[in-house]
Amino acid sequence: MKPNLVNWQVFTAWVETEGSLNATIDSKLNPRTGTYYVRIVRQILILQMEREPLAALHEFLLDHGIYSTIRIIKPSKSSFSKKSYFRLEIQRTEDIDKVVENIKDYLLTKKTMRQVEFYLRTRHMSATELRNEFLQTWIESRRDKKRRGRKGHYVY
Repeated sequence: MKPNLVNWQVFTAWVETEGSLNATIDSKLNPRTGTYYVRIVRQILILQMEREPLAALHEFLLDHGIYSTIRIIKPSKSSFSKKSYFRLEIQRTEDIDKVVENIKDYLLTKKTMRQVEFYLRTRHMSATELRNEFLQTWIESRRDKKRRGRKGHYVY
């Protein structure tokens, strides 16, 4: 894929079919102080077995002033797949904001629309607020599953 063939509609198709927009909470132990610190990891990922399409997407993003990286991911001994794959990552919040602003008009799948809506809703939250949002969403999803009877019918 040549970089000049990529536009925001093509990039949106790649995010929807081969990628995701993630917001997760990561806690790590600080070895110097012995305390845990919490950080929010927000990123756009696109996974692909071949590097060339990701390189074209990377060039397109660079032309628009968006920083991204391409990494090779090698399988672990316990992983299901035994093949390596490539991952395009966008991690800076300013860059994710630019991408979301440009792709939100072209989204087709409900999954990606939910991911973008969640990102926009939680964009300025602290780790504690984001954790509470995750818990509330999880509790509501469990409550919905309990209300449904057999074959997805709601039980009143």
